[in-house]
Amino acid sequence: MSPRETEWNEPWVKLLPHQAELVETVFSPSSKRIVLLKASAGLGKGVALVAVARRLLQERPNARALFLVPSALRYQFAKMLDDASVPSLLVDRYVFREMLDSAVGQDIWPTGKATVLSIDFAKQPDILDSLVRCHWDILFVDEWHLAGRLRARAFRRIETSANRLVLASATSQNAGVSDVFMPKDMTVVEWRRDQIVDLEGKQLLAAPPRAVHEISYTLDEMELSLRRTVIELCKLLGGSAVIKAFQRKTYIRLLESSPAAIEGALQRLVDRVALPNVPEELSDLLDETEDDDSPTGYSKIRNSEEVARVAEKALHKIEASTSDSKLKAFGELLTGIHAPNAPSRQVVVLTDFVATLFYLAADIEGRGMACQLLHGSMGFEERVRSLELSSTEGGTLVATRAVIGQGIDLRKVTDLVLYDPPLSSAAVEQVLGRFDRIGRTTQLNIHIFTSTNIPEDLLADSLGTIADSSGS
Repeated sequence: MSPRETEWNEPWVKLLPHQAELVETVFSPSSKRIVLLKASAGLGKGVALVAVARRLLQERPNARALFLVPSALRYQFAKMLDDASVPSLLVDRYVFREMLDSAVGQDIWPTGKATVLSIDFAKQPDILDSLVRCHWDILFVDEWHLAGRLRARAFRRIETSANRLVLASATSQNAGVSDVFMPKDMTVVEWRRDQIVDLEGKQLLAAPPRAVHEISYTLDEMELSLRRTVIELCKLLGGSAVIKAFQRKTYIRLLESSPAAIEGALQRLVDRVALPNVPEELSDLLDETEDDDSPTGYSKIRNSEEVARVAEKALHKIEASTSDSKLKAFGELLTGIHAPNAPSRQVVVLTDFVATLFYLAADIEGRGMACQLLHGSMGFEERVRSLELSSTEGGTLVATRAVIGQGIDLRKVTDLVLYDPPLSSAAVEQVLGRFDRIGRTTQLNIHIFTSTNIPEDLLADSLGTIADSSGS
């Protein structure tokens, strides 16, 4: 028996019926060239994709498989491939240069392996050109719904070099697939949570329905005054209608997140007025944002003196304020959850902004509670250490939404606090799916903050999706 045969015969995992069915669908002669998998996070789509690659290389040892995945999931897929004894290569800029140095000719990509690249690395011009020149037996694109127009253009070029294309999306929506591919060219597979069964045919996801708790808070007059000033500022900012809308939405999100988040944005704006040649990128305030279609440039500020005046006025109001109604409600929530005689609960707090993450951590520690952090600026080993401490020592894990979906086991989390709730139904589905995974046996309590005296237009979509998904 050859070494390769020994690898394939080693036990790996027993695929669940829905996972095994996907593998058969991909290899079925009756399937279309493109297979689109619609599956909520937590249903095991990563394992199923690895199983497809495993079968391909088992049957055709010299084949090539390419995985394009979000940056945060690179190591997760590399580990899953390794666990499945699938020869694989995780490629970054350093590895790519090594491949170039050792290559003979232009075809640098190895055969007999599954190659894993981050989506944003793959779309860089030199990487993209090299990928397009290579022939791929199967191209996998995970989290397709996060693609956006710029990434989709890169996929469109690469997929012309692939025999088969498998798209996986953690949302039941079309996620823009029809904008790139014709529906007649696709075989669609959809996994529904209520239809997933175990090897004995019993319903697998049997945890109690999610419970949604709205935490109300009321802004005081000083907080309302700051809000009016920020809205006044947004009206002064220039740019096209699209840019204006994006800027207003972002500043309001920052304002409703925390004083620390909006203060940082306002100070950057003041600095931009003082140094007009320094561009402002509001999307940089998010932690590892996946949205590459957000406006990335802004027109020269008109009425710069007025903009600076209003921005500094808002900064003075933040400095003079002694209250944060939302933070107060947050503190009361955690105090109740971690009450001395209350049952032990595992809490995760999600925010979109790094400034808010540190702001919340300071408040939690100020209350004498244990706290661990998880954000994009942390190295891989540091993140693993933080997760281990959170699991073994308890307390509260404060994380940015962008990094929470890195293969982290969140099945035992009892309470999810959405300090900055996702604004779209697709984003809500993705976040909740990270917690409501195969193997969860307890109810997930979801806490979301709503103000009693400001408009809820930014929250309406996500609130509706959360309520619908909870069965309430």
